[in-house]
Amino acid sequence: TLVAGGNDITLDTSTNNFATVVITSGRNVALRDAGAIILGASTVSGTYSVTAGGVVSDSGDLDIEGATTILASGSNVVLDRATHDFTGAVGVTGTTVELVDANAIILGASTVSGTYSVTAGGNITDDGALVITGLTTLVAGTGIITLDHTSNDFQGGLIISSSGNVVLRDVGAIDLGAATVSGTYSVTAGGAITDSGTQEITGVTTLVAGGYDITLDTSTNNFAAAVVITSGRNVAITDEDAIDLGASTVSGTYAVTATAG
Repeated sequence: TLVAGGNDITLDTSTNNFATVVITSGRNVALRDAGAIILGASTVSGTYSVTAGGVVSDSGDLDIEGATTILASGSNVVLDRATHDFTGAVGVTGTTVELVDANAIILGASTVSGTYSVTAGGNITDDGALVITGLTTLVAGTGIITLDHTSNDFQGGLIISSSGNVVLRDVGAIDLGAATVSGTYSVTAGGAITDSGTQEITGVTTLVAGGYDITLDTSTNNFAAAVVITSGRNVAITDEDAIDLGASTVSGTYAVTATAG
């Protein structure tokens, strides 16, 4: 247990070996562990940096005012307590990563070689590039999701749940997994836009794929409002009910399959 009031805590020797670390108070905190580390209940008024040679997990609530940086290359990062509160951006390097925030969360630059799961009680936004090899799952409740950094690269597809508006940007192709969005849904990609799950979208859907194909052909898709194609080459859209085609610019073929409910 470490108590430093408004002062910094720096325990960064590479051979450190902690079991559980509790920070009762501290400003900028830097921890390093040769192996796995468990983050106990911590209140940090500044930045929080954790470098570990193994799994990073939690056993208490983390209340972090500044940016949080977790480096666990080759290992999992699981910070999944429902009452965590990360006020600053959270950047992670790890294998399988799970983050939970009671409120809004800002995702800092992150490199994840496995799956990436983020659950928030408010908005989910980014201020750094997200390079995710595995499946990305985003749950924002009534919050919005805005992941619009120009260098984002979601290689393993996305699953989305939000009652607000959703904005996604990918430097390359993007695979849209199951999505339930009560607001608008905007997807911009530097490659093809495809789906591998049902798109249940209440608001207007806007798709931007430049000179690449757009194929959203899952039979149970349901676009309740207009589908706008800002740019795309060969486009195929399927809706299990009626569909409203908004303003669209398509350089190739355009196929629409719909069944009026």
